[in-house]
Amino acid sequence: MNILAQQDIGDTAWDAFCATSPDAWLRHTRAFMALSLTLDPHARDYSFGVMRDGALVAIVPLMCQGSEGQREFKMGGTPVPYPALAHDVTPEERADILKVIFDEVARLAKVNEVHAATMFVDPLAASSPSLRENPLVPFGFDDTSITTTCVDLRRDEKELLAAMAKGHRSDVHFAQKAGYAISCFDSRSFTHELAQMYTKIYFAAAGKEVGAPLRWEKTFDLVRRGDAFVVFGSPANGGEYVSCAMVFAYKKSAYYAQSALLPDARFAYRGLGHLMQWEIMQRLRQNGFEQYDIGWQEKPEDSTPKEQAIARFKRLFGGTLLPMYRGVRTW
Repeated sequence: MNILAQQDIGDTAWDAFCATSPDAWLRHTRAFMALSLTLDPHARDYSFGVMRDGALVAIVPLMCQGSEGQREFKMGGTPVPYPALAHDVTPEERADILKVIFDEVARLAKVNEVHAATMFVDPLAASSPSLRENPLVPFGFDDTSITTTCVDLRRDEKELLAAMAKGHRSDVHFAQKAGYAISCFDSRSFTHELAQMYTKIYFAAAGKEVGAPLRWEKTFDLVRRGDAFVVFGSPANGGEYVSCAMVFAYKKSAYYAQSALLPDARFAYRGLGHLMQWEIMQRLRQNGFEQYDIGWQEKPEDSTPKEQAIARFKRLFGGTLLPMYRGVRTW
């Protein structure tokens, strides 16, 4: 086995590998990594692959952020994803390949003066449900696992509604009767004007401009590629949009990425956010998606009261709490 830098593998071969690996999800792809590099001016890409007998058998997205003395392997403030291996490797081969991978991660940390690595196993990867313990621990990582809330979209509409908390279900029905309008746009319908509207709402909600233009260009590239879609909410058909959200969608799994609401609309339209989530679930089901990760659930001691309230909002949509294996290693 030998190591090959991502630049020598090429974006096309890298993404083709992601498409067939059960360990890979959108966060492993080059488009997502390009987005992550825009979130930190000091970001560097040390991603690599493992070759065996001339074939690619593993890829390792390895972003580095932070300046001198504070450099760590992270992806835009979040953990880098666990390596993705080829679908046909045996358990014995897998163990050998992973040893090579984590030896190389340690070597790269040393030569580039990286002091820590934060990594996680993407719960949306097809291989994740088979895991029964944190696979990072044997490689020197301290266990920092949390949970995430996933909605099983293989259920019918009645089952999905019944699984919601009573209050959430009531808010969805209220919003429907009030005539709120939810509009979805994907690679076929997304325009430059919609991108501008999205950032206008997002910046207004934040009270300032957030992120450099390149960040938003790479974010909207995911929509144009077909790996994400955006949703807008309005208090009435034909009315001005007052809220927006983005969903990452890859293979048969989707992830609720971000959302924003105009300040003046925060308390004016009961159930608008609930209806947006319901319409997102419906759209995903209609397009053959099987699971929807509506949000990570950080431990209360590691989150603010606002973050805890958002986490509770997500839990009440009737999803199942699944383990999200995560770890930190320091050198």
